[in-house]
Amino acid sequence: MKKSNLILSLFLLVFPFIQSAQSYNNNYNYKNKEKDDAVFVTEWEYEVYTAEFNTSRKKLEIQIAKLGYTVVKQDETKFSHTFHFNIPKKDAKMVDSIIATLGYISSKELRSYDNTTQLNEANLQLQYLQKKKEEYEKMQFKIDSVKSVKYYEHWEKTREVDQQIFEAKKKLALIESVEGIYKIKVIIRDETTSPSYTRVNFVHMPGAEYTYLMIEQPKQGLSHEIYQGINIKYLFTKGKSYFEMGAFKAAKNSIRKDSVAYSELFVFDFGQDFYSRYFGRGNNKFMNLYIGYKTGVAIASNDHKTELLPTVSPSVGVELFKNKYVLFDVKAAYFLPIIQNRHLRGWAFSGSFNFVF
Repeated sequence: MKKSNLILSLFLLVFPFIQSAQSYNNNYNYKNKEKDDAVFVTEWEYEVYTAEFNTSRKKLEIQIAKLGYTVVKQDETKFSHTFHFNIPKKDAKMVDSIIATLGYISSKELRSYDNTTQLNEANLQLQYLQKKKEEYEKMQFKIDSVKSVKYYEHWEKTREVDQQIFEAKKKLALIESVEGIYKIKVIIRDETTSPSYTRVNFVHMPGAEYTYLMIEQPKQGLSHEIYQGINIKYLFTKGKSYFEMGAFKAAKNSIRKDSVAYSELFVFDFGQDFYSRYFGRGNNKFMNLYIGYKTGVAIASNDHKTELLPTVSPSVGVELFKNKYVLFDVKAAYFLPIIQNRHLRGWAFSGSFNFVF
């Protein structure tokens, strides 16, 4: 009797721990099962601009066919073509390299999300329909006459549920099929005609520019050989567009030789710079090549007279360094006044610094 009481006491003492361990194990297995059953969907969307629209489009079509991918959907307009296709996860890097050869990738967006909720909903829907079909078949079996209207009504309902089950299985298979698959969307745009190419991104970057101007054919009583000065330069778009104002003074040695020539130039300009599509399009941190122009007016003056000169200056330059906050660049421009251009035109060499305000 005492032995039985002792065994019972030990069992009552150990049982809560066994129950707790079993509960933990069940929860652990359930969580792991949830994790294993999770279905993740990965989508990559590319937007590509190209000056050779038809060539790039055909190139992608050939690559898709060569690799055996299936195009799920295509959207085509006069100036853009969109491809939707699926690839194995292992081919992601290779496809990324292929797309990079089509043109300039203006945006690349990666989206990944858990599709487990949709999978569970699809499973529940399928179970519900299968149970519904069983109920109809049971009711149909209980009807005595095969020829009765009621039997026929239940037969029709069973067929409808069969169709719904078929659609539910298709949906379930589609959800499960995305595991290990990347969904790719590539939008190829004609760079020369697409309205998106003209998008303007405004910035606020004040700064300063030092300029050294060498007149090609200085004339006694009109112009000096060397002018130099500092401009205030304000960038207002990433493109990049800017306003400039400043003053140039003639070198002191030149003024001593010719006191009648213009000793000062006050300049007011609007300018734009454009990046090359073959040298990074301005996206590099170092050494971005660009060409540009600026146009405006220069007020030439000395102690005796003042003259207003419309000017235009084509230029080529290099951004030495830039990030989100600062920009250093140098350029060479050809200073060309519309009036008195023969004896006031020349080469201008500049270095500038701008910062985000």
